[in-house]
Amino acid sequence: MKKLPTSVENFKELIKGNYYYIDKSMLIKDVVELSGKIKLITRPRRFGKTLNMDMMLRFFSMDEEENLFEDLKIWQEKETVREHFHKYPVIYISFKKIKNPTWDGAYSSIKELLSDIASKYESINANERLKEKIKFITEKEADIGLYKDTLYILSQALYEERGIMPIILIDEFDVPIESAYTNRHKDPDYYDNMVDFMRAFLTSALKGSDTYFSFAVLTGVYRIAKESIFSGLNNLVVFTVFDNEMADKYGFTEDEVNDMLKYYKLNREDKRIINKWYGNYKIGKREGLYNPWSIINYIAKRIQGKLNPREATQKYWVDTSENRLIIEQVENNEEIKME
Repeated sequence: MKKLPTSVENFKELIKGNYYYIDKSMLIKDVVELSGKIKLITRPRRFGKTLNMDMMLRFFSMDEEENLFEDLKIWQEKETVREHFHKYPVIYISFKKIKNPTWDGAYSSIKELLSDIASKYESINANERLKEKIKFITEKEADIGLYKDTLYILSQALYEERGIMPIILIDEFDVPIESAYTNRHKDPDYYDNMVDFMRAFLTSALKGSDTYFSFAVLTGVYRIAKESIFSGLNNLVVFTVFDNEMADKYGFTEDEVNDMLKYYKLNREDKRIINKWYGNYKIGKREGLYNPWSIINYIAKRIQGKLNPREATQKYWVDTSENRLIIEQVENNEEIKME
């Protein structure tokens, strides 16, 4: 019996480690074919965003040596595979751990993050000016302007070395912004500083005619106002929970949950409990979606602890999610509160 992928967000580990995997690889075809050179995909937390990002990294990156996709749906899409499989340099950045209570702490964490990423490119075959900037970022000796330009610098350096525009993948871009908003009363300048940093960081690499990227995918929970973070990115297309595109590529569908319950030999009572507790998500016109984190944890409880379904139910998603921003809006807005 396959293992349940509780907390597994590494696609290679999941495929090679005998884990139960619900195939979402056709997301790759959507990313390639849907409009927008920059795609922002917003989904709730614990809906598979990070795993899907890592999957895209493993598919597109020319530095990957193994083929993890032969048994997945995307491998039947011969044209997509032929044109894009292992063909690009890829820059992958995740901001999911930038949750500091102050701007100074957050900026320090961002410098550490960008230093780790830049260190992978210290020996890159690019011009000396770019290599010197990468060295400053790696050694955490750069000024804030250089950190804001990190993405632009790395994409230009990769293009110079490989002769191919890189793909840029940015996971959970909104986590630092949410943290800044939540803690703005403790540190009054935190939110403005973070918005200014993230705006410069993204637009320096993604805006204008002198950019160096093939396409970019960003994921997050919130659809941050275009005017604040994505100012001037005319090639940005946003896919929210109200849009039909990619509706079944995040979260589990009814059929996928039924197949999973059957595989682990669970019964109709389990399905009834799951529907009541963890079902009824809707993305675009697609109804009957389920939160993956909750489903996986529920099944794990049942097959490992041999518990009665009613004893196994918990609010798995709520226990791992930061909802302060939503709570504040409800508490401080009478109209929302009444609705």
